[in-house]
Amino acid sequence: MLEKSNLLTEIGRMLPSLVLGECLDIRSYKRNRTIVICREDVTHYLLIENGFVQQDMKGSEAFILKALKKVVKKEFPRSNKLRIYREGVTDPYALSTLKRKTL
Repeated sequence: MLEKSNLLTEIGRMLPSLVLGECLDIRSYKRNRTIVICREDVTHYLLIENGFVQQDMKGSEAFILKALKKVVKKEFPRSNKLRIYREGVTDPYALSTLKRKTL
């Protein structure tokens, strides 16, 4: 669990250490909306938004961090705590629909 205000700093620290194919799964406290960030190659990442809006974005680390700031405001407007799961090498599209325990 992480404060929403610290999310961008924490993700910025975690992105360079991801190996190819490894993903970060960001969920609301209730686990009903999700954002998945997956490393595609050395310089590019994939961001999958699955909540109010379903969309994919590809880009560099700077682009993903800038897009993440906008997506977090849209997907988690009233959430103060967010959950981050560091997943191994996996299919990011299957991960975005993975059902975890809900509250």
